[in-house]
Amino acid sequence: MLMNANEYLETVELVKQEIRTAQYRATVQVNGELLRLYHAIGTVINAHKVWGSKFVENLAADIKLSFPEMKGYSARNLKYMAKFAVRFPADEIVQAPLAQITWYHHITLMDKIKEPTAHIWYAEQAAKNGWSRNVLVHQIESGLYQRQALAEKVSNFELRLPSPQSELAIQTMKDPYIFDFIPFKTYLKCSDEVYAEVNCREMIDMLDRAMLIINEKNKNPIRCEIKDNTISMSCTTAIGKVNDSIPVKYNGQPLVVGFNAKYMLDAFKACDTDTVKLIATSSVAPLIILPMSGNEFTYLVLPMRLK
Repeated sequence: MLMNANEYLETVELVKQEIRTAQYRATVQVNGELLRLYHAIGTVINAHKVWGSKFVENLAADIKLSFPEMKGYSARNLKYMAKFAVRFPADEIVQAPLAQITWYHHITLMDKIKEPTAHIWYAEQAAKNGWSRNVLVHQIESGLYQRQALAEKVSNFELRLPSPQSELAIQTMKDPYIFDFIPFKTYLKCSDEVYAEVNCREMIDMLDRAMLIINEKNKNPIRCEIKDNTISMSCTTAIGKVNDSIPVKYNGQPLVVGFNAKYMLDAFKACDTDTVKLIATSSVAPLIILPMSGNEFTYLVLPMRLK
């Protein structure tokens, strides 16, 4: 069968769009975790204000000693974290739209906006319309909130992501705070001497069964336990419960980690091999999927907090 050139090009563009969309969804998830961290650090700083102004400077210096390559923990940025923690309750941090804009956007909003309500409104508009930071500044300076939100009482933010080609998406994908937050190079350099040897088909089947109780409203993380040459998975949502396991070859210590079932499923489906190495170094480090030999692919699945 001859391949139609136009149809082929359309198919390539469709696949590329799927890749970009998946990359952006993953980046937004990381951005949410970053904001949780910044809020937690800000809360700690605010709880110790009695220690005086030198506390933040000393904290920044000590963080730098432990994480010398990270640039996001300067005294100035720590002060923004404290301001962020005062402005928003913890449970609002990762809700749309706050988690869909970059930390640079939030810094701009904290500098230029006093009211949390206006901050959230501008975050909604930036996420919905894909505004870059410069466009956001222009809209603030033009008084868009006063002209539109207060005049028309507009507050119909939809829970959707902007196009991966939008200026906001591009800035989010390149956000240095995100790359500072996740030390990808460190994880990729980790030893692969301790790993689970996993059959891809068995893992995919187990994840498919777990996905039966997971949807947009029920996205609880999967609890994964690796021990005694077995990977066990469990999850409870409003739809039901799942408890499942598959045999593996594992040479490490028992470990429990949480993860997003869909992201793990996508990674395993992309593995063009029967068996892979699954490296899990701790409950807070990304799960790394590698071929048994060679370097044809490397997939990272970010961990999720377990309740």
